[in-house]
Amino acid sequence: MGRYLDSDAQESGGYITKLSNSLRWYFKESFPHPQTEILLIILISIQYLSINDRFVDPASGIYLVSQFLVIPSVVLFNGLVYFKDEEITTFEITLIGNWKSVAEGRFLSLLLSFLPFVLVELVFFHFFSSFIVFLLIVMSIVMNSAVVMLASLVPNKSGALMVTLATVFLLPLSSFVVLQSYSSLSITISPAMSAVLYLFSPLLTDSLYNSQVVI
Repeated sequence: MGRYLDSDAQESGGYITKLSNSLRWYFKESFPHPQTEILLIILISIQYLSINDRFVDPASGIYLVSQFLVIPSVVLFNGLVYFKDEEITTFEITLIGNWKSVAEGRFLSLLLSFLPFVLVELVFFHFFSSFIVFLLIVMSIVMNSAVVMLASLVPNKSGALMVTLATVFLLPLSSFVVLQSYSSLSITISPAMSAVLYLFSPLLTDSLYNSQVVI
């Protein structure tokens, strides 16, 4: 019995060590650099301008800017370091020890890399907008992080980049077209359809939910 416990403890300790090594390996690449600060300043400035634009409704402006510009830009910027060629991924698995630790280290380090953005957004929305919008942005970040991780499985950088671009840019845009079409025709979207659209375009779906186009 004692030997089994010792074996489990050793396996657990080995797993934690591998995960820790994986986090350190990826965190060095994903931890915010000066470019991140510049990007944050630009994106927050655009959000602020969208709220104070005299020609655009502040509620609609912040939804559109956040969904189509802010979220995709941050996700793509932070996710680029995880798009690697197959040879590099193989090297990382060999270096760290197993694929599970590599995958978990990538995902956790990616989520941690969004922490500065999330904190800045929290302060911004506390003073200038709705906390609900902030929560929707955080939800979008988490969902898009999963997309980045799935895209990183593509064995070449260009393929992973195309998958990510299609998901974080084109799918929200396509959802927006569908939502606008339903809205202009005064057609109510079913709960099943709204759930699918909510995954692709949560901010815009929530906006139209408030206008009772989405139920």
